[in-house]
Amino acid sequence: MDYINKLSSYTNVGKKEGKEFLLNYYSKIGSPQNKLKVIHVTGTAGKGSTSAMVANGLKLAGYKVGLFTSPHLFKLNERIKINNEDISNEDLNNYIKYFFEKFPGISFSEYLTFIAVKYFLDKNVDFVVCEAFVGGEYDSTNIFNSIATAITGLGLDHQNLLGNTKEEILKDKLGIIRKDVPLFTRLNDKIIDDKIKEIKAKYVKVERIEETNLKGNFQKENAGITFEILSYLGIDKDTIRNSLRNVDWEGRLQFIEKNILVDCAHNPLGMENLKEYVDTLDFDNIHYLFAISKNKHFKDYEKYMKDAKEIVFTKPNVFKIEDPKNYATCEKIIENSTDAYNYIKNKLKDNDLLVVCGSIYLASEILTIKNKSL
Repeated sequence: MDYINKLSSYTNVGKKEGKEFLLNYYSKIGSPQNKLKVIHVTGTAGKGSTSAMVANGLKLAGYKVGLFTSPHLFKLNERIKINNEDISNEDLNNYIKYFFEKFPGISFSEYLTFIAVKYFLDKNVDFVVCEAFVGGEYDSTNIFNSIATAITGLGLDHQNLLGNTKEEILKDKLGIIRKDVPLFTRLNDKIIDDKIKEIKAKYVKVERIEETNLKGNFQKENAGITFEILSYLGIDKDTIRNSLRNVDWEGRLQFIEKNILVDCAHNPLGMENLKEYVDTLDFDNIHYLFAISKNKHFKDYEKYMKDAKEIVFTKPNVFKIEDPKNYATCEKIIENSTDAYNYIKNKLKDNDLLVVCGSIYLASEILTIKNKSL
């Protein structure tokens, strides 16, 4: 049976019942999560990039490193890596089967976290870098006795799960911190101070900026957080800086042609970071190919595309994507993303820019088109 496709079809994210509910499940298989050295990263934007940077630094230092991230661009296997190698289809299929039988009826994110934990333990990794799915307090990854935690950028996203204000969202994300364990963040907020004192954790306010091959000033900020985490873990500065200049993280401000830019920006903070980078570029006209997921509002995104020559709205072939007819009735709509991409690409002049954004699913489809043409 193809268990990978079966799990991929799941739509349930998780249960808002807190980590005690999850720890009860883990105790039934010997609490394997407590045997891993975990760096736990959350944030509205930048948590995936930061996780990839930390894992890359540890790998370059000679360690065997598990990396657990979400979502994926092309296939489920991408979410679970060791030293940048995806879990194999055979292993993933077998682990899914094991946990389907062991714990029937739990959610997609809970299954995937169980799989990552067992896989990393079975493969004897030295460290695990874990990106939270959504938030922190009620996330399926909030089951570790982490050795370090981090919060990257903070903005509005997943309000239906985390709260309607940045303050509520921050409180949820702070659920990952642990007693006597440092929290690395650029954020400075009384809410953090109060929670740190309550939990008796450590607060490392990061101000450092570091160079990285990933584009955008916000990635330099993420590199600064990474530098401080890796320094805390005993990695020397030269190794850290070398690793930051050679990070592999596809779909983030990625030029697939000289005037076609693909980015996974899928929330307002991601769009803000994207616009900041686009504003540094020298193009005559900017065309946007755009899609958003359900439960999101175009009004939160449109201000970041005010400079557009044209916005073409599309609908990747994924159930989570909002029908553009619901929010873009007065704009250009081409539902098939391949047709929409080719429509803009074929009209680009030499000094025009096409920006693909708004949805990781859209980025995936456009990158797939590009990869097939190579």
